[in-house]
Amino acid sequence: MEDKRLVSVRGNDYERGLALGKQTGYSIRVNFLNRTRHYKEAYGYDYGEWVRKAQVYVPLIKEHTPHTYDEMRGMADGAGVPFEHVLALTTDYEITVAGGSIADKCTGFFAAGDYTSDRGALCGQTNDEDLGEWIPFLDVAVRHTNTEGPSALVYTHPGITAYMGMNDAGLAILWQYIDNGERAMGVPTNCIIREVLFYDSLDDAVAFLQKVPHCIPNHYLISSKDKGAASVECYPSDVFVVRSDDHLCHTNNVLTPEKMDGCDKKSPLVYREQPLDLEQMMQEAYEGALQGTPGVLEWSYLRLDRITELLEQNKGSITPEKARWFLADHVNEPFSICSHPNFVNTRWKTLASMVFDLERAQMHIAFGCACEEPFHTYTFER
Repeated sequence: MEDKRLVSVRGNDYERGLALGKQTGYSIRVNFLNRTRHYKEAYGYDYGEWVRKAQVYVPLIKEHTPHTYDEMRGMADGAGVPFEHVLALTTDYEITVAGGSIADKCTGFFAAGDYTSDRGALCGQTNDEDLGEWIPFLDVAVRHTNTEGPSALVYTHPGITAYMGMNDAGLAILWQYIDNGERAMGVPTNCIIREVLFYDSLDDAVAFLQKVPHCIPNHYLISSKDKGAASVECYPSDVFVVRSDDHLCHTNNVLTPEKMDGCDKKSPLVYREQPLDLEQMMQEAYEGALQGTPGVLEWSYLRLDRITELLEQNKGSITPEKARWFLADHVNEPFSICSHPNFVNTRWKTLASMVFDLERAQMHIAFGCACEEPFHTYTFER
Protein backbone atom coordinates (compact mmCIF):
# COMPACT_ATOMS: atom_id res chain seq x y z
CA MET A 1 0.00 0.00 0.00
CA GLU A 2 1.28 3.46 -0.88
CA ASP A 3 2.60 5.44 2.08
CA LYS A 4 1.19 8.93 1.59
CA ARG A 5 3.43 10.29 4.34
CA LEU A 6 6.64 9.50 2.46
CA VAL A 7 8.06 11.99 -0.02
CA SER A 8 11.07 10.78 -2.03
CA VAL A 9 13.34 13.27 -3.80
CA ARG A 10 16.63 12.93 -5.68
CA GLY A 11 19.33 15.24 -7.01
CA ASN A 12 21.47 18.10 -5.78
CA ASP A 13 20.25 20.52 -3.11
CA TYR A 14 18.16 22.70 -5.41
CA GLU A 15 16.78 19.75 -7.40
CA ARG A 16 15.67 17.92 -4.26
CA GLY A 17 14.05 21.09 -2.95
CA LEU A 18 12.29 21.56 -6.28
CA ALA A 19 10.89 18.01 -6.22
CA LEU A 20 9.88 18.40 -2.58
CA GLY A 21 8.02 21.63 -3.36
CA LYS A 22 6.20 20.02 -6.28
CA GLN A 23 5.03 17.10 -4.17
CA THR A 24 4.07 19.07 -1.04
CA GLY A 25 3.06 22.40 -2.57
CA TYR A 26 -0.55 22.19 -1.42
CA SER A 27 0.50 21.38 2.15
CA ILE A 28 3.03 24.24 2.15
CA ARG A 29 0.34 26.70 1.10
CA VAL A 30 -2.07 25.33 3.73
CA ASN A 31 0.57 25.58 6.47
CA PHE A 32 1.30 29.16 5.48
CA LEU A 33 -2.39 30.09 5.57
CA ASN A 34 -2.79 28.30 8.90
CA ARG A 35 0.12 30.22 10.43
CA THR A 36 -1.42 33.46 9.15
CA ARG A 37 -4.73 32.51 10.79
CA HIS A 38 -3.07 31.41 14.03
CA TYR A 39 -1.15 34.63 14.61
CA LYS A 40 -4.16 36.78 13.75
CA GLU A 41 -6.48 34.90 16.12
CA ALA A 42 -4.01 34.30 18.96
CA TYR A 43 -2.08 37.56 18.96
CA GLY A 44 -3.76 39.97 16.56
CA TYR A 45 -0.51 39.84 14.61
CA ASP A 46 -0.22 40.24 10.84
CA TYR A 47 1.93 37.30 9.64
CA GLY A 48 2.77 39.38 6.60
CA GLU A 49 4.93 41.46 8.90
CA TRP A 50 6.94 38.34 9.77
CA VAL A 51 7.27 37.54 6.05
CA ARG A 52 8.97 40.92 5.66
CA LYS A 53 11.04 40.77 8.86
CA ALA A 54 12.32 37.24 8.26
CA GLN A 55 14.27 38.43 5.23
CA VAL A 56 16.91 39.73 7.62
CA TYR A 57 18.01 36.08 8.09
CA VAL A 58 18.82 35.46 4.42
CA PRO A 59 22.51 36.57 4.46
CA LEU A 60 23.21 34.38 7.51
CA ILE A 61 21.37 31.40 6.02
CA LYS A 62 23.34 31.70 2.77
CA GLU A 63 26.64 32.04 4.61
CA HIS A 64 26.32 29.34 7.27
CA THR A 65 23.77 26.89 5.84
CA PRO A 66 24.24 27.05 2.05
CA HIS A 67 22.87 23.56 1.33
CA THR A 68 19.70 24.37 3.22
CA TYR A 69 19.35 27.71 1.43
CA ASP A 70 19.42 25.98 -1.96
CA GLU A 71 16.84 23.44 -0.78
CA MET A 72 14.61 26.30 0.34
CA ARG A 73 14.93 28.04 -3.04
CA GLY A 74 14.01 24.83 -4.81
CA MET A 75 11.10 24.16 -2.45
CA ALA A 76 9.60 27.58 -3.13
CA ASP A 77 9.98 27.23 -6.90
CA GLY A 78 8.55 23.71 -6.88
CA ALA A 79 5.55 24.73 -4.79
CA GLY A 80 4.94 27.84 -6.88
CA VAL A 81 5.06 30.12 -3.84
CA PRO A 82 7.26 33.14 -3.09
CA PHE A 83 10.58 32.27 -1.48
CA GLU A 84 9.56 34.60 1.35
CA HIS A 85 6.74 32.23 2.31
CA VAL A 86 9.10 29.26 2.69
CA LEU A 87 11.49 31.56 4.57
CA ALA A 88 8.70 32.61 6.95
CA LEU A 89 7.75 28.99 7.68
CA THR A 90 11.35 27.86 8.11
CA THR A 91 12.03 30.72 10.55
CA ASP A 92 8.65 30.48 12.26
CA TYR A 93 10.12 28.89 15.40
CA GLU A 94 12.00 32.11 16.11
CA ILE A 95 8.81 34.18 16.23
CA THR A 96 7.05 31.42 18.20
CA VAL A 97 9.73 31.56 20.90
CA ALA A 98 9.43 35.35 20.99
CA GLY A 99 5.67 34.97 21.50
CA GLY A 100 6.11 32.47 24.32
CA SER A 101 3.71 29.86 22.93
CA ILE A 102 6.08 26.87 22.86
CA ALA A 103 4.62 23.47 23.72
CA ASP A 104 7.55 22.40 25.88
CA LYS A 105 7.06 18.66 26.24
CA CYS A 106 9.58 16.96 23.89
CA THR A 107 11.63 14.10 25.34
CA GLY A 108 14.80 12.80 23.67
CA PHE A 109 17.30 10.01 24.35
CA PHE A 110 20.34 8.17 22.97
CA ALA A 111 21.34 4.57 23.81
CA ALA A 112 24.23 2.45 22.55
CA GLY A 113 26.93 0.03 23.73
CA ASP A 114 26.03 -1.60 27.04
CA TYR A 115 22.52 -0.13 26.90
CA THR A 116 21.30 -1.80 23.69
CA SER A 117 20.72 -5.47 23.00
CA ASP A 118 23.17 -5.58 20.07
CA ARG A 119 25.44 -2.68 21.12
CA GLY A 120 24.07 -0.69 18.18
CA ALA A 121 23.12 2.98 18.42
CA LEU A 122 19.51 4.15 18.85
CA CYS A 123 18.02 7.57 19.51
CA GLY A 124 14.51 8.91 19.60
CA GLN A 125 12.10 11.57 20.77
CA THR A 126 8.56 12.84 20.86
CA ASN A 127 7.60 15.98 18.94
CA ASP A 128 5.01 17.71 21.13
CA GLU A 129 3.29 20.83 19.83
CA ASP A 130 0.10 22.85 19.85
CA LEU A 131 -2.66 21.33 17.71
CA GLY A 132 -3.86 24.85 16.95
CA GLU A 133 -0.56 25.84 15.38
CA TRP A 134 0.20 22.92 13.06
CA ILE A 135 -1.94 20.49 11.09
CA PRO A 136 -0.58 17.04 12.00
CA PHE A 137 -2.02 15.08 9.08
CA LEU A 138 0.11 17.19 6.72
CA ASP A 139 3.40 16.12 8.34
CA VAL A 140 5.74 14.07 6.17
CA ALA A 141 8.82 11.87 6.12
CA VAL A 142 11.21 12.99 3.40
CA ARG A 143 13.74 10.65 1.81
CA HIS A 144 16.52 12.77 0.32
CA THR A 145 18.73 10.89 -2.13
CA ASN A 146 21.55 13.39 -2.46
CA THR A 147 23.68 13.04 -5.59
CA GLU A 148 26.34 15.40 -4.20
CA GLY A 149 26.66 14.47 -0.50
CA PRO A 150 25.03 12.63 2.40
CA SER A 151 21.48 11.45 1.83
CA ALA A 152 18.94 11.99 4.62
CA LEU A 153 15.68 10.78 6.14
CA VAL A 154 13.81 13.72 7.65
CA TYR A 155 10.61 14.31 9.61
CA THR A 156 9.09 17.76 9.20
CA HIS A 157 6.10 20.05 8.63
CA PRO A 158 5.77 20.89 4.90
CA GLY A 159 7.48 24.19 4.15
CA ILE A 160 10.16 23.63 6.79
CA THR A 161 13.40 21.98 5.71
CA ALA A 162 13.78 19.66 8.74
CA TYR A 163 12.60 19.02 12.28
CA MET A 164 14.55 15.85 13.10
CA GLY A 165 16.41 13.38 10.94
CA MET A 166 19.33 11.10 10.14
CA ASN A 167 21.76 10.70 7.25
CA ASP A 168 23.38 7.74 5.55
CA ALA A 169 26.71 8.58 7.19
CA GLY A 170 25.21 7.30 10.45
CA LEU A 171 24.44 10.68 12.04
CA ALA A 172 21.12 11.77 13.58
CA ILE A 173 19.87 15.03 15.05
CA LEU A 174 17.11 15.47 17.65
CA TRP A 175 15.93 18.81 19.03
CA GLN A 176 14.40 20.01 22.30
CA TYR A 177 13.26 23.49 23.30
CA ILE A 178 15.10 25.23 26.15
CA ASP A 179 15.14 28.90 27.09
CA ASN A 180 17.02 31.18 29.44
CA GLY A 181 15.89 34.41 27.76
CA GLU A 182 18.94 35.07 25.58
CA ARG A 183 18.29 36.53 22.12
CA ALA A 184 20.61 37.62 19.30
CA MET A 185 20.89 37.74 15.53
CA GLY A 186 21.86 34.35 14.15
CA VAL A 187 20.93 31.40 11.96
CA PRO A 188 17.35 30.12 12.37
CA THR A 189 16.85 26.84 14.23
CA ASN A 190 15.42 24.72 11.43
CA CYS A 191 18.16 25.75 9.03
CA ILE A 192 20.73 24.60 11.59
CA ILE A 193 18.95 21.26 11.99
CA ARG A 194 18.90 20.57 8.25
CA GLU A 195 22.51 21.64 7.72
CA VAL A 196 23.80 19.26 10.42
CA LEU A 197 22.67 16.36 8.23
CA PHE A 198 25.18 17.38 5.56
CA TYR A 199 28.04 16.43 7.92
CA ASP A 200 29.64 12.99 7.98
CA SER A 201 30.97 12.87 11.54
CA LEU A 202 29.90 13.67 15.08
CA ASP A 203 32.95 15.88 15.63
CA ASP A 204 32.25 17.94 12.52
CA ALA A 205 28.57 18.36 13.42
CA VAL A 206 29.44 19.53 16.94
CA ALA A 207 32.09 21.90 15.55
CA PHE A 208 29.43 23.38 13.26
CA LEU A 209 27.10 23.97 16.22
CA GLN A 210 29.94 25.64 18.10
CA LYS A 211 30.73 27.93 15.18
CA VAL A 212 27.33 28.93 13.81
CA PRO A 213 25.70 32.04 15.39
CA HIS A 214 22.55 31.18 17.36
CA CYS A 215 19.40 33.32 17.57
CA ILE A 216 17.86 31.64 20.59
CA PRO A 217 18.67 28.84 23.04
CA ASN A 218 18.18 25.29 21.79
CA HIS A 219 19.26 21.78 22.71
CA TYR A 220 20.45 19.44 19.98
CA LEU A 221 21.13 15.76 20.59
CA ILE A 222 23.57 14.58 17.92
CA SER A 223 23.98 10.79 17.72
CA SER A 224 26.50 8.77 15.76
CA LYS A 225 26.42 5.16 14.63
CA ASP A 226 29.83 4.37 16.11
CA LYS A 227 31.17 7.48 17.92
CA GLY A 228 28.63 7.98 20.70
CA ALA A 229 26.53 11.10 21.05
CA ALA A 230 26.73 14.75 22.05
CA SER A 231 24.20 16.73 24.08
CA VAL A 232 24.69 20.30 22.85
CA GLU A 233 23.01 23.21 24.62
CA CYS A 234 23.36 26.20 22.31
CA TYR A 235 22.94 29.82 23.41
CA PRO A 236 23.62 33.08 21.56
CA SER A 237 26.51 33.68 23.96
CA ASP A 238 28.01 30.19 24.23
CA VAL A 239 27.70 26.48 23.44
CA PHE A 240 28.01 23.66 26.00
CA VAL A 241 28.74 20.07 25.00
CA VAL A 242 28.35 16.84 26.98
CA ARG A 243 29.59 13.65 25.29
CA SER A 244 28.78 10.02 26.02
CA ASP A 245 29.57 6.69 24.40
CA ASP A 246 26.48 4.90 25.61
CA HIS A 247 23.55 7.05 26.79
CA LEU A 248 22.19 10.60 27.01
CA CYS A 249 18.78 12.13 27.77
CA HIS A 250 17.28 15.60 27.53
CA THR A 251 13.86 17.17 27.89
CA ASN A 252 13.19 20.93 28.05
CA ASN A 253 15.08 22.04 31.12
CA VAL A 254 18.44 23.79 31.03
CA LEU A 255 21.10 21.42 32.33
CA THR A 256 24.07 23.77 32.06
CA PRO A 257 24.52 25.30 35.55
CA GLU A 258 25.98 28.52 34.17
CA LYS A 259 22.81 29.13 32.16
CA MET A 260 20.11 28.40 34.74
CA ASP A 261 19.72 32.00 35.86
CA GLY A 262 16.75 33.44 34.01
CA CYS A 263 15.58 30.13 32.59
CA ASP A 264 11.85 29.49 32.62
CA LYS A 265 12.16 26.11 34.36
CA LYS A 266 14.10 26.06 37.59
CA SER A 267 15.04 22.77 39.19
CA PRO A 268 12.63 21.81 41.98
CA LEU A 269 15.66 20.45 43.81
CA VAL A 270 16.87 24.05 44.07
CA TYR A 271 13.78 26.09 44.86
CA ARG A 272 11.38 23.60 46.50
CA GLU A 273 11.76 22.75 50.15
CA GLN A 274 9.83 19.49 49.76
CA PRO A 275 10.39 16.69 47.22
CA LEU A 276 8.28 16.54 44.09
CA ASP A 277 4.76 15.35 44.71
CA LEU A 278 2.66 14.46 41.66
CA GLU A 279 -0.68 15.18 43.31
CA GLN A 280 0.52 18.58 44.46
CA MET A 281 1.84 19.35 40.97
CA MET A 282 -1.50 18.39 39.42
CA GLN A 283 -3.34 20.65 41.86
CA GLU A 284 -1.00 23.54 41.13
CA ALA A 285 -1.35 22.95 37.41
CA TYR A 286 -5.14 22.88 37.63
CA GLU A 287 -5.24 26.09 39.66
CA GLY A 288 -2.80 27.71 37.27
CA ALA A 289 -4.90 26.71 34.28
CA LEU A 290 -7.98 28.30 35.88
CA GLN A 291 -5.97 31.47 36.49
CA GLY A 292 -4.56 31.50 32.98
CA THR A 293 -0.97 30.84 34.08
CA PRO A 294 1.31 27.83 33.48
CA GLY A 295 1.09 26.82 37.13
CA VAL A 296 3.91 24.26 37.13
CA LEU A 297 7.61 24.57 36.34
CA GLU A 298 8.74 21.00 36.87
CA TRP A 299 7.11 19.03 34.04
CA SER A 300 10.30 18.58 32.08
CA TYR A 301 12.16 17.34 35.18
CA LEU A 302 9.61 14.58 35.61
CA ARG A 303 10.11 13.50 32.02
CA LEU A 304 13.88 13.71 32.32
CA ASP A 305 13.77 11.50 35.41
CA ARG A 306 11.44 9.05 33.71
CA ILE A 307 13.38 8.63 30.45
CA THR A 308 16.57 8.20 32.48
CA GLU A 309 14.82 5.59 34.60
CA LEU A 310 13.61 3.72 31.51
CA LEU A 311 17.12 3.57 30.08
CA GLU A 312 18.56 2.24 33.35
CA GLN A 313 15.77 -0.28 33.92
CA ASN A 314 16.24 -1.68 30.42
CA LYS A 315 20.02 -1.42 30.21
CA GLY A 316 21.41 -4.14 28.00
CA SER A 317 18.08 -5.02 26.39
CA ILE A 318 17.04 -1.88 24.51
CA THR A 319 15.87 -2.62 20.97
CA PRO A 320 14.11 -0.38 18.42
CA GLU A 321 10.82 -1.96 19.52
CA LYS A 322 11.51 -1.22 23.18
CA ALA A 323 12.59 2.33 22.30
CA ARG A 324 9.19 2.85 20.66
CA TRP A 325 7.58 1.71 23.91
CA PHE A 326 9.57 4.37 25.82
CA LEU A 327 7.82 7.05 23.77
CA ALA A 328 4.39 5.63 24.68
CA ASP A 329 5.09 5.86 28.42
CA HIS A 330 2.33 7.41 30.59
CA VAL A 331 3.99 7.33 34.02
CA ASN A 332 3.41 10.68 35.82
CA GLU A 333 0.49 11.50 33.53
CA PRO A 334 -0.53 14.23 32.69
CA PHE A 335 3.17 15.17 32.80
CA SER A 336 4.24 12.02 30.95
CA ILE A 337 6.55 11.37 28.00
CA CYS A 338 3.58 10.54 25.77
CA SER A 339 1.62 13.79 25.62
CA HIS A 340 -2.15 14.09 25.29
CA PRO A 341 -4.39 17.13 25.68
CA ASN A 342 -5.25 17.55 29.36
CA PHE A 343 -6.73 19.98 31.84
CA VAL A 344 -3.53 22.05 31.89
CA ASN A 345 -3.02 22.42 28.16
CA THR A 346 -5.98 21.31 26.12
CA ARG A 347 -4.21 21.55 22.75
CA TRP A 348 -0.73 20.13 23.39
CA LYS A 349 -0.16 16.68 21.91
CA THR A 350 2.56 14.39 20.63
CA LEU A 351 2.39 15.01 16.88
CA ALA A 352 5.11 12.47 16.07
CA SER A 353 7.06 9.77 17.89
CA MET A 354 10.32 8.72 16.25
CA VAL A 355 13.15 6.27 16.74
CA PHE A 356 16.31 6.32 14.62
CA ASP A 357 18.11 2.99 14.33
CA LEU A 358 21.59 4.04 13.25
CA GLU A 359 22.91 0.48 13.07
CA ARG A 360 20.29 -0.55 10.49
CA ALA A 361 19.88 2.91 8.91
CA GLN A 362 16.15 3.02 9.61
CA MET A 363 13.81 5.80 10.71
CA HIS A 364 10.70 4.64 12.60
CA ILE A 365 7.87 7.18 12.96
CA ALA A 366 4.39 7.13 14.43
CA PHE A 367 2.56 10.22 13.23
CA GLY A 368 1.00 10.96 16.60
CA CYS A 369 1.17 9.41 20.06
CA ALA A 370 3.13 6.16 20.14
CA CYS A 371 0.36 4.59 22.22
CA GLU A 372 -2.22 5.24 19.50
CA GLU A 373 -0.59 5.28 16.07
CA PRO A 374 1.33 2.59 14.14
CA PHE A 375 5.00 3.10 13.40
CA HIS A 376 6.16 3.42 9.79
CA THR A 377 9.69 2.36 8.90
CA TYR A 378 11.70 4.29 6.31
CA THR A 379 15.05 3.37 4.79
CA PHE A 380 17.49 4.93 2.38
CA GLU A 381 17.25 4.27 -1.34
CA ARG A 382 19.46 1.37 -2.31
